[in-house]
Amino acid sequence: MLKGLPLMGAPPPDSSEAIRMRRLKEQARRFSAYERWDPNNSRFEMRLLVQPVHRYRDAKRHIIDGAVFLLAVENNPQVLLLLEMLEKEKNGSEWQYLLARVSSAELHVSLDGKEVWARDRTPGIVGSNTDPYWHMVSLPIGEVAP
Repeated sequence: MLKGLPLMGAPPPDSSEAIRMRRLKEQARRFSAYERWDPNNSRFEMRLLVQPVHRYRDAKRHIIDGAVFLLAVENNPQVLLLLEMLEKEKNGSEWQYLLARVSSAELHVSLDGKEVWARDRTPGIVGSNTDPYWHMVSLPIGEVAP
C-alpha cells in the first residue's frame, strides 16, 4: 500500500460533499509542474486539469474523500496527482498527496512554489513521442534500445 506525503496547510475535511470537492480543487491548484523533453531538452510547463478524472473513498484506508487530477502538457497527461482527505486520528494528518508519472520525460512537480518531486527521463523508449502509439520498456543493464 502506498503512503502519501502530508499536505500541510489544507483545511479540515467538511461533511458536505460539494465543499469537499471545492477544497480538493483548491488544494490541487497549489501544485505546478514542468517537464524537460527534446528538442534540446526544452522545458514544457504543465497545467492542472481542474476536473478530477476519478473520485473515491476508502473506509479501510481511512480516506474520507480522494480525487485523481492530471498535470498535463496541453491535454497530454504527464503526472497523476492524488489528493486524499483522511481521518486525522487514524493517520496523524488530515490530507495527503501522491504523485505518479505517466510520461517518459524528465518531470518536476512543485507545491506552493517549492519542488517536492522529480523524476529522471525514463530510459529504453521504443518509438518516438510523435508516433501514434509508443511504449516504454525496461532493458537489461548494459543493453541499448534499437
